[in-house]
Amino acid sequence: MIFAYSTSTSSSSFRRTLSWRIGAGRCAILGCFGIPRTPKDSGSFLKLGRAMQKNSSIKLSDREEGYYQAAEALNEYERNWTSCKAGVSETQPCRFKVFAETNDALYKAYPEDANTGAYVVLSSLALATVVCTDFAPWQFPLAEHARSLGAELFQKPLYGSNPAFIHYSLHAHDYPYAEIYEQGVKFAERYPKIVNGSVHSMHMPSHIYMRTGQFPEAASANEQSVTAADGFSMSGALKYSGGPVGSLSWNPANLVSGYGFAYNAGNLYHSLEYEAYEVLQSCNFPEAALETERMGVASFQALAMGGGRTIKQTDTDNKITNLGSAWFNSTTYHGWFYRMEARLYQEAALSSLLGGVGKAAYEGPGVGGSSSLASSLPLPLAWSGSTDYSNSYYAPQSEAGLWNAIGLASVFGGPGRVGELIEKALRQANWSDVQQALSEDDQISSDPWAAAGKAYPWEAGCGGSMPGMKSSTECTVMMGQKRIAEVAQFYLDQNITYEGKLTRVLWLQVASAAALGEGDLPAALRLARKASDLEWEAVGNLLPTSTSVYFFPGTAFYGVLATRLAKAVQQRNEPVSMSSLDMLQQQAVDALDKCLAPAGRPKLSLCLLARARLGNVPMPASYKSPLVARSDTELYLALLSNYNGGSEDGRVAKEFCSEAYEEANVASKSTSTNVGPTPAAQVSPLSR
Repeated sequence: MIFAYSTSTSSSSFRRTLSWRIGAGRCAILGCFGIPRTPKDSGSFLKLGRAMQKNSSIKLSDREEGYYQAAEALNEYERNWTSCKAGVSETQPCRFKVFAETNDALYKAYPEDANTGAYVVLSSLALATVVCTDFAPWQFPLAEHARSLGAELFQKPLYGSNPAFIHYSLHAHDYPYAEIYEQGVKFAERYPKIVNGSVHSMHMPSHIYMRTGQFPEAASANEQSVTAADGFSMSGALKYSGGPVGSLSWNPANLVSGYGFAYNAGNLYHSLEYEAYEVLQSCNFPEAALETERMGVASFQALAMGGGRTIKQTDTDNKITNLGSAWFNSTTYHGWFYRMEARLYQEAALSSLLGGVGKAAYEGPGVGGSSSLASSLPLPLAWSGSTDYSNSYYAPQSEAGLWNAIGLASVFGGPGRVGELIEKALRQANWSDVQQALSEDDQISSDPWAAAGKAYPWEAGCGGSMPGMKSSTECTVMMGQKRIAEVAQFYLDQNITYEGKLTRVLWLQVASAAALGEGDLPAALRLARKASDLEWEAVGNLLPTSTSVYFFPGTAFYGVLATRLAKAVQQRNEPVSMSSLDMLQQQAVDALDKCLAPAGRPKLSLCLLARARLGNVPMPASYKSPLVARSDTELYLALLSNYNGGSEDGRVAKEFCSEAYEEANVASKSTSTNVGPTPAAQVSPLSR
């Protein structure tokens, strides 16, 4: 159970062994392994086990002693390590090194114990995350050791049927490089066959399927995970199995507390968040909306359970005594909710930007850029402390993602809004400036709506008709950009480089959309190009596994924008603008190829659709695509695979992405055209 991150049930079992201290012998002593989750608590319980061992005169076997010493080394942060500074984080390299060495010795001594091999994979990965700085293939031997050992042991029935070994091997292959994650598919296919009903275990294959772009398979894995959590929660076992798993009342920061909506929350809602993202790639907007709604309800339940159902005011000084703590304690829940809302509306807004998708495009209830999302702007979350997860890591990105989605929907919302914006921008364009924006380096010389030093309308009146008053859309975008910039700086100040860069990408996307809204086409292109470049650059900053599902990629944003603009330029057929068409198409190809590349988001639906629409674009002879050359037919077939895999015969996609579905269905049956890239020495070089 502990190998599957079933912390509630495993902790309950370990606690029960501790309650049998008298006469229980080594079972009680070894029960000290699995109750706590922090080094401080673990150290205390491990010391308790040693005291029980001494008082009972019990000697552990050599193998048991090896496991116990490994656990002690892993949690011995108070020890005076000669090669590490004091502190929980500072001592990780030293502690993890001894942990890995001890597990390696156990494996060599007891290879018939499959758990020893599993711990070698785990400890090698753990050490790699704190001592390595480059996780590209063949650049970090510790992880290569874990994967090579995994490949060898997978062939042995003893290990191939061990859940711990398969689980940790999945993590070892969860990196954005085809050479790595493609070798993880066999582990993803094996895992569901040897685990049954474990929430986190059922979810784990989705990490590999997300890498490979197998979105229907990923969504299915997470659906099984959510069902497993719901089934156990509703079974009655939590209340009638001789005692509750954890405690019946919810206690934030303790993942083994609560039942009903809070049971196994860290695993349940992690899976739900992944599933909501994955079904969007099948154009299953109704399902994503229902899952987001469920998360919203759970967020309110967390607020209410934390004491926030009503506002309590003291009689003496009229201070509110409960709402702040209740809101803080529901931080993790609202973080999940914000991120799910963000991806739902980002997908719709970018469908509007690309055009020709179907009713999935976000047109909103109003015109002129109004958005119902702006009627309830996100409240700030806690960026410090810990609730169900670390607030400092997840909460800031949750706010940034939702502000980004609101900004994009505010600019692109309204029936026919994107078409009007593009027509206006093309009509007003100075094409020499456009060519300069397409050909210059990545320096940004324009910051529309979010320039440094510009006043943000936190106290100004917004949305009125008086001269000088800003529109609600302007206020929304400006306030959102301020918050996104604060999030980016927060991450960069903590040397969280990957999330810091991708948060800057979110800012650049909204700034680009805002520039388009003002008719400033050169600025829109320049900002979107920077978002694409920064997204691609950030791949090299991805360190630990499982942190790469962020928001709509900058490569996808620029690719979609450039594709829509290129098609509009073609339709206008004006000589003054046609001279920029080649460069615009080439940059669209470059961005979309990166989006679909192994290190990007393989088979992301909007990137597939936009890239297929571009067709065969002549590219410079020097251009080296990160994408394996594919025909437009193959791209459309991949899109249909996403659509049809999301519901029976693609029923939902046929309704919500009707135009895109029909386009892909017709094109996939036509003569294949290689989409490239086709080198052509005579064409203008792709701008860098």
